[in-house]
Amino acid sequence: MQEKQTKKLGLVDIVLFGVCTVLVVDTVAATAVAGPGGIFWWFVILVLFFLPYGLVTAELATTYPAEGGIYDWVKRAFGRNWGARTAWFYWVNYALWIPAVFYLFAVVLGQVIGKEFTPWQIAGISIAVSWLCSYISTKPVADANWISSLGAILKVLIMSVLGIGGIIQALNGEVANDFSASAFAPSFTVGFAILSVMLFNLLGFEVVSGASDSMANPKKDIPKATILGGMLIAFFYLLATFGVQAALPLDQISASAGLYESLVILFGIEGLTGIIINILAVCFMFTLVANITNWSVGVNYVALYAARNGDMPQVFARTTKQGTPIGAPIWNGLVATITMITYAWLLHTAVTKICFGMFSLLVPSFC
Repeated sequence: MQEKQTKKLGLVDIVLFGVCTVLVVDTVAATAVAGPGGIFWWFVILVLFFLPYGLVTAELATTYPAEGGIYDWVKRAFGRNWGARTAWFYWVNYALWIPAVFYLFAVVLGQVIGKEFTPWQIAGISIAVSWLCSYISTKPVADANWISSLGAILKVLIMSVLGIGGIIQALNGEVANDFSASAFAPSFTVGFAILSVMLFNLLGFEVVSGASDSMANPKKDIPKATILGGMLIAFFYLLATFGVQAALPLDQISASAGLYESLVILFGIEGLTGIIINILAVCFMFTLVANITNWSVGVNYVALYAARNGDMPQVFARTTKQGTPIGAPIWNGLVATITMITYAWLLHTAVTKICFGMFSLLVPSFC
């Protein structure tokens, strides 16, 4: 268990923690691909999923404030086996997500410095930042809270700039897509296509419960933070989505780099404006680090708690002298390393060349 800390998180800290955890800047472009019609589905998901999810999570976090979080809740409701499965799935999902996020980190870094990285360079950058986050996640929550607070502020800043730029472009009559009333008509095809991304964008409230021991008054502040944070998150998702749609034609939006491209199109890349855009891109890269660091609070403590109950390997039960998890962070770094090395190897080794050569030999035989 964590040792008692003198530094505690207040309401504002918890709101920023929740915003930094749930508000995901890097997938805004992926949902913007749906066009204006996708905004209808944003409202549906916000009302039917996000609101009840946030309220239920707040109730569980204050009623059962144990460090086990979602593992403990599922275990109480459905038994130990389902609790163990939840802990495993929760950790595996996070461990594999880390290198994916820092793949994007490397892509944006390349855009900022004007260099196209090779797969091995992308892997190296992703691995380095993954281990940096693993190290940060071994620190007490209250001590590293400045990262989540700054991350939340920068996310709000980036999304505000993007949304305001889109509004200015719309007022000038220069939007890249059709925003007439008919364009907002809901489509079930569009809804199903982006449903999974939207749900992913709105997950993370249960992570806040992992920091309950570091809060001054969790029973009072978590419900308030959930409502306030939820309103901010919903607003900025809609604002940024509109900004991307105003800047880029739907068929030109890149799910991996659409945010940077939208800023460039809205404001240009020359002179002082270009410098500001690149600064925002660097801020965006910091938000990726903050996002992974925040999620580690929930995931690492779930793994620690499950390991202490015999539902995950004992390596996950290891802690630092301050009582923070160290087993899970080490394995997070190892999984990210293996994943990115495998990614680079598949693209630049003899295996790929052999497969391509075999394909080349087979093609003529069918012609």
